[in-house]
Amino acid sequence: MKKQLKYLAENKFVQGGFFLTASNFLVGFLNYLFNSLSGKFLGPEKYSEIVAVFAYLWVLTVPSQVITTDLIRRLGTKGKERLATAKIWEQWFIKKIRHWWWLLIPYVLFIFFLPTLTNLSLLFSFVLSITFLLSFVGVFYTSSLLGLHLFITYSLILIFSTLIKLIGPILVSFHIGGLTTIAILLVLSSAVLILLGKIAFNRILIPDFSNKKNLEKRIIHYVFNKNIIVTGLSLVGITLLNNLDIIFVKKMFAPNLAGIYGSWSLFGKIIFYILSPILGLSYIFFSAKEQQKNHSKVITFSLILLSVLGLILYVIYLMFGKFLVLLMFNENYFQIIRYLPQAAIFGIFYTIITFLNNFFISKNSRLSLIITVLIFFYAGGLFLFGQSMELVIIVNIAFSFVCVFVYLAATIKSNLDPKSS
Repeated sequence: MKKQLKYLAENKFVQGGFFLTASNFLVGFLNYLFNSLSGKFLGPEKYSEIVAVFAYLWVLTVPSQVITTDLIRRLGTKGKERLATAKIWEQWFIKKIRHWWWLLIPYVLFIFFLPTLTNLSLLFSFVLSITFLLSFVGVFYTSSLLGLHLFITYSLILIFSTLIKLIGPILVSFHIGGLTTIAILLVLSSAVLILLGKIAFNRILIPDFSNKKNLEKRIIHYVFNKNIIVTGLSLVGITLLNNLDIIFVKKMFAPNLAGIYGSWSLFGKIIFYILSPILGLSYIFFSAKEQQKNHSKVITFSLILLSVLGLILYVIYLMFGKFLVLLMFNENYFQIIRYLPQAAIFGIFYTIITFLNNFFISKNSRLSLIITVLIFFYAGGLFLFGQSMELVIIVNIAFSFVCVFVYLAATIKSNLDPKSS
């Protein structure tokens, strides 16, 4: 027993996995602190800018995250080939950027049309555009560090980058600067993430690899692999469910109301963000063939546990709504108190949908496209019925309930007839 514990304690995957999970919880807390301070000291109108930018970023960066993460996972073979693969992918990636650099010209010009399209200010239109470009490049280095099993390095860089972002609202809380200060530090945070990621990546000694040309061909093959496309479309659907309402409200409603709705959305997704590290582990668990016999039990137990947690959160929001709003924000956001219990319902529905979707993604199942198909009805519901904040909330809950029902039916059918998925 002692030998087993010693082995686990010295195992780099166990150490790294523990540190990664702990850092994810810390980063999640720091992000909530960032939102709380920003909302408190900027007010709903200015806070709506920040909420909307992050919503757009989540949606826009899905394709790059899927491609790079999956490439590192697929090409991340053992030993020297894994290291060489990451380096060759970087060279290929940089080569493509240099080849298409001229696209920056229309890209920069397009920024001036963003305020009309998104209802963002010109300042945060620039923030969105710059951080999107930085994220597009940076996601390669962060994914590479994970693919090379440098969990601790990745975690420390992510924590440091998040702390830089947090400096913005902290300065504002001391009456140093305002929305512009937060905007600058948001961009700086993304830039630091890339810089530190590249420094850490370049410190790795990459051995010579004679099979370079064949590996480059494999890169192109994997980019257009069917599983990557299916996974990407599925994640686009999940990401839109998480952010489309914020984008819609920012575009269609007054800035003040958009900020208030953003605070409601934050309360709704608390349970999802808290459980995000565990949801990530669930994907790894479902991907393991040796654990297939336990999938049904784990799914059943997890759904019961999530339902209980959702009920507890509902009661907490119902009984302590005013206190929580004052804790997270201030009296400017009191309008959401009556809607907090609904936030708990939407949050638990969204978490269940993500959990079950991870199950289907891990199986490379076409059923992971359920959310991608249904999301069009969600968009239609928002435009047809979302005339007020209350109606947007109703659309959210109604749609997420339908999604949960469909996913549960698909999960039951999949477990009864594995060939059906």
